[in-house]
Amino acid sequence: MFLKRVRVPDFRVLKDVDITFEPELTPSIFPVGSLNGGGKSTLLQLIFVLLHCSVHRDRREFLRNMLYGFEVDNNDDRPLAIIDLWDGTNNVILEFLACKDGHESESKLSIIEDVQEIEEKIESLKAQVQFLNDLTLKIGEISRKSQNEDDEQKYLTKLGDELVYKVLGSKRQLPLSYEEADKISRMDSCKDAVMYVREKIDLLDKERKSLVEECKEKFHSTEKITKSLSSKSLIYVCKYLTKSNQTPSGILLCHVSGLEINKANEFLEKVSQKIFLGAPTTQVFLFLNRDSRKLLFVDPRHKNGSSENSYFARVDRAKAKLPNFFPYDFFAVDLLTNMLKEARDRDFAELHETGEYGNTYKNTLKELNLFLFNKKLTLDKDFSNVGFQIEENGSSKELYPEDLSHGELKLLSIYMWIRYHNIEDAIVLMDEIEIALNPDWQYTIVRDLESWSPTSQYILATHSYELCQALSPPHVKEIEPKLVKREN
Repeated sequence: MFLKRVRVPDFRVLKDVDITFEPELTPSIFPVGSLNGGGKSTLLQLIFVLLHCSVHRDRREFLRNMLYGFEVDNNDDRPLAIIDLWDGTNNVILEFLACKDGHESESKLSIIEDVQEIEEKIESLKAQVQFLNDLTLKIGEISRKSQNEDDEQKYLTKLGDELVYKVLGSKRQLPLSYEEADKISRMDSCKDAVMYVREKIDLLDKERKSLVEECKEKFHSTEKITKSLSSKSLIYVCKYLTKSNQTPSGILLCHVSGLEINKANEFLEKVSQKIFLGAPTTQVFLFLNRDSRKLLFVDPRHKNGSSENSYFARVDRAKAKLPNFFPYDFFAVDLLTNMLKEARDRDFAELHETGEYGNTYKNTLKELNLFLFNKKLTLDKDFSNVGFQIEENGSSKELYPEDLSHGELKLLSIYMWIRYHNIEDAIVLMDEIEIALNPDWQYTIVRDLESWSPTSQYILATHSYELCQALSPPHVKEIEPKLVKREN
């Protein structure tokens, strides 16, 4: 996958941006420079969100956050970004357009998303009803094995307590609240509990049937709009807010050129897997909502005393939902342990299949130690604690965090990120990669990236002259306000 050209006419600070990335240039590493405030980070985030999220319903929130306040006229489509891609076979142009909801249509375009949301609710209700049906079976088992009323109450209390813990710890929506689960634990008989649960099932089933009818009513309009969009080589992406305190009135569409429209979603799915963004955790991420961004200037100790309310906690939550997003940490311990655990598990799998224990873990650890030159990694048996050692005078000496440089750990983290995600033939966007790297490492990072994933394209937002000097002048792209050239 290769990003050949990106155009952004007018988005936030980006004005008349038009950058071409030449496939014939080697290596495929392109620094993008400007003075502070030029919008380099905004550009990378916009490209990433459009390509990583547009085809995924569960990532639409990041598109909405990014587009919040992007105004459109009543009668005209407003270009947001035009992205030219080469996938090895096709040269595809994706033109992302914003328009008013209902523009050129008898029905609002957002009805497409409304129906999708109804379908998701229907599936959720089905799962909740199944959960409750399974619960009635468990209560039935309690009734059969109980010798008396005391047994029933004892087993119901235990089951109710398990439900309470499940409700409190579940990340998905369950059909019981904490109070309802607690009520089951205090019921006198299985008969009462079953009747209570079945009442819940009837209510949920009634709601599901109502939604099914609503979906049927809207389906014809949805089908008509989708066909109309397809005839114009357009696909629906999402709705968003053009102003605060409003219902969503903006619609994001994508016009596809160079590809049959019936293959567009498949292509976007492929692209979403091949676009990556790495950026420092201190960056302001525009794809977080406004309240989250404001937390960057809020002391978390004044928000119920919990670090879970901090900006960095919100970044972590976004990371969990965006698989190809990598905020640079001081050191990505979770990435390292996951990488080694997977290597260990592959060795166990090989033992099961062939009768011989594999070498994946050993080779992965050797590879990481070679990266560290004269140092080596150590881990506890349960992978809970990572350490470092250095060989001195024939003996090993334990190293403490202060013995390792920030730049050294950052390079190791980026290397692990690329290796762990098996990033190949991808578009890798990286913001301020030079932070914590000395001038020599800023220069050599170009060769490092090329060796770590030689088939990938890198687009680097940077202020580093050393990094730019490691490449030919045609590699280096600039946006306004351009960097002031230094005198030799």
